[in-house]
Amino acid sequence: MTGSRTPSPELCILAGAPRSGTTWIQRLLQAHNDICGGEESHFFEGFSPALRMADIQARDSRSIGPLTYVSRDTYDDLFRGVWQGLFADLFASAPAARIHLEKTPSNCLYLDEITRLFPEAKIIFICRDSRAVTSSVVHASASWGKNWAPSTWKGAAILWQRHCAAVLRWRQQNPDHPFLMLKYEDAIADTEGTLQRILDFLMPGEEHRTGEILEAWRAGQSDQKEPQGFARVRGTDGWKEDMTLRGKLVTWRYTRKTMRELGYDISPFS
Repeated sequence: MTGSRTPSPELCILAGAPRSGTTWIQRLLQAHNDICGGEESHFFEGFSPALRMADIQARDSRSIGPLTYVSRDTYDDLFRGVWQGLFADLFASAPAARIHLEKTPSNCLYLDEITRLFPEAKIIFICRDSRAVTSSVVHASASWGKNWAPSTWKGAAILWQRHCAAVLRWRQQNPDHPFLMLKYEDAIADTEGTLQRILDFLMPGEEHRTGEILEAWRAGQSDQKEPQGFARVRGTDGWKEDMTLRGKLVTWRYTRKTMRELGYDISPFS
């Protein structure tokens, strides 16, 4: 980081499978004056091959690869510099922000890289019933999400499974890292209570005016520009009407184990 750059706020990673409510939670939190953020950066998805290359070299006795020329600390510092440069305008536009909220669904898959580069980063994981996510992903594949969303029940279920299982594996290996798991269904049922819980995690020991933050969030909803069909309000049980029996069976087959680890009851005939 150069002396002319605005110092980085504390980093918080908002992780969750696509269509799990991460955009909603992000916007809710960014109604707080001390939290800044923006569109998905896909930073770690883009740079993970280079970051993992150093991991491979560290385990290889041959003197090839980037660590032949610089130390691992220097190598990681280079990527921290790219990160700082990427978000320089964001930080400059919100100089009073204390927390940078980075929301990209694929961050679920790169938590090792994230927490090595930013060991103090806090992780918030939002999970949602796999059947609701699978239904939403398949629906998105027919319209605004056709460039990324699987169009089959199997593909959508595996997408959910891959993201959520990766977070659980990382958490098992890093039990002491600052981490908060939330269920989308709980956030829908008690949004203000969920907001309070998140802010207590991010800024412990402080008083949070959650009612005012919710009002600011509601007031800003009309300014949001989304692709048609993005904000598909189906609540917590809409999937029961949207999914065929085959869709429910396929989703059960691929996600049941992780669903149970997350505390959900799942039956193929729900």
